[in-house]
Amino acid sequence: MHTGDWWWEIQNTLPEGSTVVPIICASDGTHLTNFSRDKKAWPIYLTIGNIKSSVRTKPTGHLFILLGLLPSQMALHRALGEIFQSIRECSQEGELIAFPDGYERLCFPVLSGWIADQPEHSNLQNISTSSCPRCEVEFHSFGSTRRSPMHNHE
Repeated sequence: MHTGDWWWEIQNTLPEGSTVVPIICASDGTHLTNFSRDKKAWPIYLTIGNIKSSVRTKPTGHLFILLGLLPSQMALHRALGEIFQSIRECSQEGELIAFPDGYERLCFPVLSGWIADQPEHSNLQNISTSSCPRCEVEFHSFGSTRRSPMHNHE
């Protein structure tokens, strides 16, 4: 993650001596019960990209924290707005964070990635599950080697 150009591009916009903290989220609906009408929940987990990926992805490292547990997929965008409000504010002004070496550094969190399967990405982007979350390929062309234009999320 730290080898990507985007990291340097963001870092170059920050004040001298500060650092970017890439936020990585993960989500996937989980089945809770077969009884009361097949209940589901949607957990959202968070980690940061400053941690080496070989360490971050070890289950024994416990480096993904539960950010929220949504009882309904319909409430997703409203809940995410509230969950990320403090991160949004912090990404504008920065936050002094104490590091293990005893120093405080001005950090700027940036949502840099979201780990999810195709149906979950479709829900996050509020598009049909028969659509591609990355490009504008038609459903009947899934699996084709022909390139399709990317979504413009602006």
